[in-house]
Amino acid sequence: MNRKRLLWTPVFATALLMYFARVSHIAVLNYNLFLALLLLWSGAVIGFFRIFAGPGVRRSRLLK
Repeated sequence: MNRKRLLWTPVFATALLMYFARVSHIAVLNYNLFLALLLLWSGAVIGFFRIFAGPGVRRSRLLK
């Protein structure tokens, strides 16, 4: 049960970051910083799910 709840953490964190970006107008004021933060956040979310998935997940045929 805790594992399923932990998987929702990036969803809620993304919602909070999107709200912060909207309120602070970071995408309008400093577009390059916004893109850098977006790339970092995307990498962090991908890394989170790759680590959380563990070794039992079947890899794609393209990665072989």
